[in-house]
Amino acid sequence: ESGMNLPAETLERNREGFATTKNIIKNSKDKDVLIELMQDSNDFYFKHVGMTSLICCYILEALELEESNIQKLCAAANFQNIFLKDKPELLVSEENELDSFDKENRERVANHALLAFDLLSKNPLVDSDVLKIVREHHGDKRGICFAETFLSSSKISTVFQIASLFSQQYLLQYEQNQEIVPEKIFSLIATKLMSKDHTIIRNLESMISIGES
Repeated sequence: ESGMNLPAETLERNREGFATTKNIIKNSKDKDVLIELMQDSNDFYFKHVGMTSLICCYILEALELEESNIQKLCAAANFQNIFLKDKPELLVSEENELDSFDKENRERVANHALLAFDLLSKNPLVDSDVLKIVREHHGDKRGICFAETFLSSSKISTVFQIASLFSQQYLLQYEQNQEIVPEKIFSLIATKLMSKDHTIIRNLESMISIGES
């Protein structure tokens, strides 16, 4: 709609992603959606889009944050990884994991949040909050690399950081072991959060236990 010149493959990928998130928003209160998403045949990219959207819905419900934020967070879920090419890149969550890539790809993966922000900034239809969420989704306000401690410009950006990392690790556990140990994921995320944000984790824990039952 903005008239931006994008490859047909990129457009189609995002159309599929938005179809997934529209369904997630519509059915997020049905806790079976989590189980269905895990069993979906989609590749990791689309599962991460859907899972991040769902976890954002869970957290917003638990924290009783404005429902209008759902659209922003789910839009960010679609845009967060548009500069990543394959599953090994989608699985990076720590700076030291960049060492497995050559120089060119390492730089792109390290800066993919900033690259997405820069591209989306050219689109006048993208909400400014969505832009910030995408840029900050690995915990660095500049959109560069993978922060040891998550910093953000807003609470909904912190929610997204948690949802994105939780979803990545949750999907990875499921693919490797066909079972989930959420406690390990919560522990990992807790090490990256400032103490004031631990309430978000506790609320997510309660929602996940309902979703898995």
